[in-house]
Amino acid sequence: MNQPAHDPFDTQAQAAAELDGKERAKIRARIELEDLRWVMSNKRGRRFIYSVMERAGVVGTLESFFNMNALKMAFNEGLSVEGKNLHNTLTTQAIDLYSLMLKEHRDDDN
Repeated sequence: MNQPAHDPFDTQAQAAAELDGKERAKIRARIELEDLRWVMSNKRGRRFIYSVMERAGVVGTLESFFNMNALKMAFNEGLSVEGKNLHNTLTTQAIDLYSLMLKEHRDDDN
């Protein structure tokens, strides 16, 4: 499996790579949240995250993910779980940016 390109300026990721266990997971979670807040700090990023959450069935027009094909149903459920995880992270860790994203989406629809 290909490793992502090494970024010599990403000192946080380098520090996380040198640790193990719970500390490493904690640092990675913090970095992931900082990355998400960075994406959400821009209107284009918020628009993209909204579209991801919309495809996952978390926001917007909620449609049933039911499908008679078990593999398609499993795929849809995985998509839904990831969307719910993203929604949970945003509503618990970045509610300000989440609220702004929803307001912008409403404003763009009008």
